[in-house]
Amino acid sequence: MRSPSGDQSLTVALRQLSLIETQVRGMLSLGRGERRPPTLCDVRKLAGDVEPLLHPSCEHVGVALSVESEGAGELLVLADVEGLRAAVLNLALNAIEAAEAAERCGSLSGVTTHR
Repeated sequence: MRSPSGDQSLTVALRQLSLIETQVRGMLSLGRGERRPPTLCDVRKLAGDVEPLLHPSCEHVGVALSVESEGAGELLVLADVEGLRAAVLNLALNAIEAAEAAERCGSLSGVTTHR
């Protein structure tokens, strides 16, 4: 019988694996100069899909993550969806690292952290 903490650890590990997979696919795509045809992408859905992948990183460094998508309906863009997902993940991870570094240096403004 699994313990709740064991289930949570497995969930976190699976999210991290998914995060790494998305990052690697994005890097490989860039490295090969792959050009995927642009498709319609709902940015709100993409943000919602990416959010749970970032929570373990946020929890690890003590940064609170809140994704807010105002407005009803879809927010569609024409893009390379995997490339856009990889870019959003990279940008968010950079922001998480910057927030952690700023907190350590005592120069944090406008970012909610928890410890």
